[in-house]
Amino acid sequence: MKLILIFAAMFLPTLVASATTLAEEALLRTPMAHEIFRGRGGVVQVHYVRLQGYLEGNPSNAIRLEQLKETVKACLRRRKTEGKPVRPPTTWPDFLQRSREDVYYATNRSIRYLTNIAYDVNQDDCSLYENVTQSADLVSMAGSCDVDLKAKNAKGYCPADGHASAPVTRAGPPVMADEVLKQMAADPRMATAVENIRKALKKLSTATGMKREVLGFECEMWDQPAAPGGGTACYTKAGSFVPSLGARNQGEAGMLVELDTKFGFKMKAVSVKTDTVVSSLVFVPYRQEGFTSTNSQRGRK
Repeated sequence: MKLILIFAAMFLPTLVASATTLAEEALLRTPMAHEIFRGRGGVVQVHYVRLQGYLEGNPSNAIRLEQLKETVKACLRRRKTEGKPVRPPTTWPDFLQRSREDVYYATNRSIRYLTNIAYDVNQDDCSLYENVTQSADLVSMAGSCDVDLKAKNAKGYCPADGHASAPVTRAGPPVMADEVLKQMAADPRMATAVENIRKALKKLSTATGMKREVLGFECEMWDQPAAPGGGTACYTKAGSFVPSLGARNQGEAGMLVELDTKFGFKMKAVSVKTDTVVSSLVFVPYRQEGFTSTNSQRGRK
């Protein structure tokens, strides 16, 4: 099977019982990237997590699904009046938009494989249109590389080593932000800057001190004030290392295993593995046959 077909089927939820369309069922049975690349190339120590989820949205997913069905009914009435053929859905998705993420964390870098599937109505025959996107993004303190797995191209900082030589950076001592801001505010010329900093700080994720367990791994809850409607994320520090600050971890929070936002995506880990080795090819999907790469000296963060 060609690589693009493999990637096209790689990144959606793995619980077949939740699938309600043929497209989902076809995608659910495929392996993760490290299983595809097993036995090829060098190896690298990682933690990895597979998350699955969906967009709740506002209005809610349930309301939007009903709206989708009403749109299909209207299409069928119109096409029948016009005497044109129709192909109405025989199954309906559980969610109008759902996602799967496979994230690999090394000490100094991480890569996330993401597939998203969204449904709409094809007005030409009243069938459901399935818009599937597949991408991967590699990040580290050295920069980032954005990979379109369908178009088979990569942009940003996409070196041959997949950021293997990127530096490892840890969080320093806590900064006494309030005290610093008070000192800055004493100077009237700094009033605007202080206000902008305070607004930015309100949008940052902060640890709540609460903990819970996901798949047997203890994780710490963080508030997500910038998420649509607000929400929480849970990060685990399981394993022998916490990824570098540039490798997608939230400060020193670790590996994301659950995300719950009121109007945004709700994601939860269905598989977590720490301190294992995978093929280094996992970090360089853009080096596979047929891919083109626009490599800058340093990608955006």
